[in-house]
Amino acid sequence: MKEVYYKGDKQIVEYNFNSLSEYCEYLTNGVHNGRITSHLSSDAQGSEWSGTDSYEEAVQLCLYGDYSDRFNELLKLKDDLDESILEKKKIGKQVVSKVGYIPHIPNYLIGYPLQMINTEYTEFKNTEYITIYFNVSQLGTYTKQQFYHKGVICLSLIEHFESAGYKVILKLFAASYCKHQTILTYFNLKHENERLDIRNLFFPMTNVAFLRRMHFRLREITEELEGFWSENYGYSLTSKEIKSLLDTSTTSVVLSYPDELGISGANLIEDAKNCFKKLGLTDLL
Repeated sequence: MKEVYYKGDKQIVEYNFNSLSEYCEYLTNGVHNGRITSHLSSDAQGSEWSGTDSYEEAVQLCLYGDYSDRFNELLKLKDDLDESILEKKKIGKQVVSKVGYIPHIPNYLIGYPLQMINTEYTEFKNTEYITIYFNVSQLGTYTKQQFYHKGVICLSLIEHFESAGYKVILKLFAASYCKHQTILTYFNLKHENERLDIRNLFFPMTNVAFLRRMHFRLREITEELEGFWSENYGYSLTSKEIKSLLDTSTTSVVLSYPDELGISGANLIEDAKNCFKKLGLTDLL
């Protein structure tokens, strides 16, 4: 789950979590690193910056999902995005069947049991894999709406790839550094044979509290981190630095920072168009 190693003179503390419940359990059992200030950012008051009213609320959302109106809003936004620019790709052929949408007249006249015409969809051969890396680290200058739109776009993109026959792996990650130390965290939240669970992914992919409360708590219990992390909890790595750490390939898609993806947070449809263009996915959509 945790590995500590060096790249040159840089110390890397790398975490891997295979579920949100595993992550929450690790945080619950962690011991506070005394070198980190007693004024814990994960317990900061108010939701304007932190995303939730408390750390405890963030844990509950992470474990059990969000059943508020915000989740219903997400579904509506995603539907709007799907209808606007994402086309479901399926291959179908007409077949005679006991049920269907129009009658098959010749079969009906001779009394043949298969009297209706229906469409049978052919599944694509799932021989192609796509790994999506979704960055939950954010600069303080980004708005919550930018992060929110990035999450909605990513969820729609996963569904689109799967409807086209790809097997999709989703890895959330956070990467920050301070002086000679880097903390790199992976959350393996969707394996290639798993269905997309939007409610389960809603909180970590659209709410900044996943970073500003829960991942900050992870830093507070990481015993290797030195006292200088107390000053600002570290700095976000650049996209170039991130890609040098990730195990990416030609079938990987990295959703890093909103501004690099053309996501302003003002209009979801425009943000999605800009994002797909930046990622070079226009021909696939």
